[in-house]
Amino acid sequence: MLAFGYRREAMDKRYPELHDKLMDRWSRGNLHQGRQFCRDGIIDPIRWEAADRKILLLLKEAYDCDDLCLTIRDEWQGPRYNIWWTASYWLYALRKCTGTFFPTFPKSDSEFKQCSEYLLSAAAVNVKKSDGASASSNEDLAKYVKEDHQLIQEQINLIQPDIVLCGYTFEYYKDIMGSNTSPIGQAGYIHSANGRIIFDWWHPAQKYPNEIWYYALCAAIIDAKLFA
Repeated sequence: MLAFGYRREAMDKRYPELHDKLMDRWSRGNLHQGRQFCRDGIIDPIRWEAADRKILLLLKEAYDCDDLCLTIRDEWQGPRYNIWWTASYWLYALRKCTGTFFPTFPKSDSEFKQCSEYLLSAAAVNVKKSDGASASSNEDLAKYVKEDHQLIQEQINLIQPDIVLCGYTFEYYKDIMGSNTSPIGQAGYIHSANGRIIFDWWHPAQKYPNEIWYYALCAAIIDAKLFA
């Protein structure tokens, strides 16, 4: 059960059609014409709908990709490369940790399989969807957020996540959604807005050992007494 009595509605059955139309309209915008546009969103709608905690990863930008969801779901069939394994570990913590249960860092094959399933059950949204690069410029990202904020807001509203894990994008989330957030707990990493839980977290491309941020995330969840 999520905190604060939040209950989401069932996913709109028109999601695939509505989301495809949004991506088509988005890709035709002046900012994206003539550039490689990377679609994103719910990675696997069937797994998403079955998930008890519906989590959206709000990231910066993707590159060398036409459709991030297809790439993760059909080509990779789960996480690949350090960034996506790191994200999957954080999703493992968000799916298994409670206010009283502290799951240890995944190390077994069965736990890695769960990490993979949790990534496939999530949604991934980049604030910058075209002309991506391996390194992000804050000024460049801010330009895309300013130009596309209504489209990003529409996409998040279509996805209806219970939880948003911001990968160093929390300030962009506040700009996009236009909502005041309230802190939860003492750590300063977790907030709420309109019944949704938002994590102000690091980007999964960070270079520190995975266990450090994994246990920090679990500690923040326990401090905030989430998912009791």
